[in-house]
Amino acid sequence: MSDQGELFEQGNLYRDEFISAASLLAFDRFVRFHNENVFVYRRYSAIAFEAIQSGADYLGSKAIWERLRLDIIKSTSEPNARAVNPDTNKRFKLCNDYTPYYARLWVYRNPKFKGKFRKRSSMADDISESNFLAACR
Repeated sequence: MSDQGELFEQGNLYRDEFISAASLLAFDRFVRFHNENVFVYRRYSAIAFEAIQSGADYLGSKAIWERLRLDIIKSTSEPNARAVNPDTNKRFKLCNDYTPYYARLWVYRNPKFKGKFRKRSSMADDISESNFLAACR
């Protein structure tokens, strides 16, 4: 089985004809990362809610991501060390490419706060809400 669109080949999602191969590949990479590192989303979500409770009118996924990075650096004893998944003990990297996917996933799971994120257009926009929710644990 190829890496490209593995989720779609397994029949986990339905492939829309208008979605580009690049969008499918990027989404597939995000879903794999997310499902292997679910705690990243939990921390992302906690930071987003913390910002809302502090009175933030708008949220930026990149700002949340950088705060998440800082939290990981603080929790690691080695400088410039990669993060370690506490569930699997595997090392991972917080790739900037995932920030638009996390923003959309967070909004889909928290529709009450739909207007809180200022989002740029992204390949993540090519993926429907139902596909996001079906693919992400």
